[in-house]
Amino acid sequence: MNLYEDNITMVKEVRIENEGLRQKQEVLKTEYYKLEALNRQGTADIRAELAVSKERLMSYELIERELDSAIMHVASSDNAIDGGPDCVGSALIATITQAPTAAKRRIQ
Repeated sequence: MNLYEDNITMVKEVRIENEGLRQKQEVLKTEYYKLEALNRQGTADIRAELAVSKERLMSYELIERELDSAIMHVASSDNAIDGGPDCVGSALIATITQAPTAAKRRIQ
């Protein structure tokens, strides 16, 4: 009879442990789904920010190409350097050559 009682006690203990583990599994599963949703939202936010940054970069590159074109046009004009009617071009070139950016590349 003692063996039977030991088995009953062990079965009760295992059931209690099993129920505790199930509850723990449910909690972990819930936390996993929450973290997965946060991760998806974070990824979506990063992708949206990246798209905005790419669009902004494209705009800046377009502006730079337009500036390059305008500067090359002014630089190729004979009147810009001689102080003729386009002396604004001369002032523009002087301003750009003094700028601490990649503008010096434009003059070359």
